Order: sequence, then structure tokens, then C-alpha cells
Amino acid sequence: MLLTVSLLCIVTFIAGLIDSIAGGGGLLRLPALLIAGVSPQQALGTNKFTGAIGTGAAMLNFARKGLILWKLAFIGIPCALLGSAAGSKCILAFDPQTAGKILIALLPVAAMITLIPRRSKSCKDSFTSKDVYLLTPLICFSVGFYDGFFGPGAGSFFIIAFNVCLRMNLIQASALTKVFNLSSNLGSLFVFLYHGDVLFLYAIPMTVADVLGNLHPHRPDHRSPLPAPLACHFVRFPYLEVLFRGVREKRELEGGRGDFLQKVPSSPPRFFHPAQKSSAPEEETGRCRGRRRIQFL
Repeated sequence: MLLTVSLLCIVTFIAGLIDSIAGGGGLLRLPALLIAGVSPQQALGTNKFTGAIGTGAAMLNFARKGLILWKLAFIGIPCALLGSAAGSKCILAFDPQTAGKILIALLPVAAMITLIPRRSKSCKDSFTSKDVYLLTPLICFSVGFYDGFFGPGAGSFFIIAFNVCLRMNLIQASALTKVFNLSSNLGSLFVFLYHGDVLFLYAIPMTVADVLGNLHPHRPDHRSPLPAPLACHFVRFPYLEVLFRGVREKRELEGGRGDFLQKVPSSPPRFFHPAQKSSAPEEETGRCRGRRRIQFL
């Protein structure tokens, strides 16, 4: 048990560091919990407990820099809460075997979404009423539902949606994403707590590790395209299999939980491998640099 908790904390610290910079830390925490033998619903609930507090710590870093657009945040928070609660209710309606298969099927999809390079389009300095009162609530409810139902990759969905639909620059989109990620995590967490699907024995030490990772000093205003390359190197199943192989085999011999993972292939799909970094210089023209003063129309 102590070995399992220690390994989960190591993975969670790395996940928190990735979350604070680019997002995608859930692609480490959730598979780690599943491989450790936790049932699917309890893995989701424990992951939400850890992610909510860790995301809150990362959000404070952006708030101290004054990067969060609070008018959009206050509009979208209720929608993210409702969407995530609805998504969590849906995943809890499945039996553990079916839920486990769904999670395993969604992991590669979330990994591919997380690895999409986020290059800023032409950004605008003001948002219309349609952006504020229609697109923002729609994005928050939709991505919030996904976050409650599954979770990993939700931050990437938020950033891409804000950048493409609202023409928001990547710095502001990343800052606003932390607010909505925290909201959707809390909405989902309340549902899992109500159903008793949070393993506090794992959740509390993992939360401490996640907060330490999220508070690791970094520059939240950097201009990288945020493709989450670090997550790409750690999300592959062989790394997690090496860490948890002994724990999983012991649980299988004892006839415990985690049987739904027996059909998981030992070698990961090709798209779990990190893409090679191009040596060609990136074009800087047309990209938004730094902060801009935003006006709401």
C-alpha cells in the first residue's frame, strides 16, 4: 500500500507540473489510478479531488499576474458547474466494467487532442455580446460535461475553443481555462463525493503532490505554442506499467479490482508516442504577443 501511494504521488507531482504549464496532467493521474487497481468511478472521483485543488493552486498564479478575464469567468462558471455535474451523473450510470472500457477507449482520443499544437490565430481586442453571453456559456457547458464524464484533455478543449471561437490569445485562454477547469472539477467532485466514489487514502497524498507540482515556479506568460510536449513523454502506458506492474499483478492474484484492465494491450498505440519536434523555425508573424487590454462591447 505504501509503495502504491508513493508511486502515485510521484506521478501526480509530474502531472501537476504539466498541468500548471500546458495542461494534460489528467492523462497521467487517471491511467495511474486505473493501473493501480482502482475501479473506474473511484479513479474518476479521486482524480477530480486531486485535480480540483491542484488546478486552484495553478489558477492563483494566473490571478496574481492579472491575466484572468473575470467578466467571462463569472458568466461561464455556472455553466461549467452544471455541465460537469451532468457528465459525472452519466458516467456513474454505467457499471464498472463498461465504465472501464469507456475510459480506456477515450484515453488515446484525449492524448491526441492534448498534443495538438495551439498556435494563436489573429486575436481581437474586444468581445461582442454573442461572445460573452452565447459562445462562452456554450463552451463551458459542453467542455464541462466532457470533464465530468471523463476529464483528461478538458483544458486543451477549453484553450482551443477560446482561441478558435472567441479569437482569444493563448495566454488569456490558458488563464481563463484554469478558472473553468476548477469549476468543472468542483461540480464533478460534488457528485462523486455524494456517491462515495473518492478514495481519500489516495486522494489526500496525491493532492499534496499535485499542489507542489502546480506551484512549481514557471512563467505563465510565456509565448510557447503549448503543445504539452512534456505530457507526451510520460503519458505512454509502458512508463506507468513499469511503475505499477507489481501492484497490478498482486491485485490480480488476489482477485481484487482492476480486472477490466487485463485486456489493455501491453504496447501503446503509435499516437501515444511523442511527435518529433520540427527543426524549422516557427513563424512569428500574426501571432499575439503579450497581454492586451480587452474591451467588452
